[in-house]
Amino acid sequence: LLRKGRADSIRKVDVAVIRLPRISNFTDLQVLCMEEQISVRYVERADEIGTPDLIVIPGTKNTISDLLWMRENGIESRLYRLAKEGVLVIGICGGYQMLGEKITDYNHTESEWDEVRGIGLLPLETQFQDEKTRTKVRYSCTGMKGAFSSLEGKRIEGYEIHMGKTTSIETGAQMDSYCGETVYGSYIHGIFDACEFRQALTKLLCDRKQIP
Repeated sequence: LLRKGRADSIRKVDVAVIRLPRISNFTDLQVLCMEEQISVRYVERADEIGTPDLIVIPGTKNTISDLLWMRENGIESRLYRLAKEGVLVIGICGGYQMLGEKITDYNHTESEWDEVRGIGLLPLETQFQDEKTRTKVRYSCTGMKGAFSSLEGKRIEGYEIHMGKTTSIETGAQMDSYCGETVYGSYIHGIFDACEFRQALTKLLCDRKQIP
């Protein structure tokens, strides 16, 4: 399932997954690979990204280190430009944390850095804490807007396992997920396993590409 390179010619929708050095929870993408209209490929360099229909930043065992890796090799700037041009982006767990404005780790729970700038695609900040969140989750998507508005009300079931607490810069409220116009982030692993959500996302991607 860990294909690299160009998308299958048979499959129409191109999904590029950032192959982080410390990537975790590979199973998050396995079910998405089985969708007939979707080709999932893993990329490690900015020039491999191209112009996909969807970019996924997966979970990671070290958010800050992998964010800095993306920054150093040009993946972050390429991803940022594509998101601003309308390419859809989904971040899961550590990938979700990266999408915000700032990540702080004053207790050095995960790194030697006190504070690191995020990618800046969502108005959020994440603070690392000593206690890890471990919980099963089941809910219906709310607050979906922009390109993701058709996912409103779709059911999700999965689990959270992370050290950080992510809050809205605007309100200070804790945000386990957040939807922007073309960028969506969630702490939930197994998000694509939820049939209703996955099928709605597949239809959304196909509709945007004007294919069946």
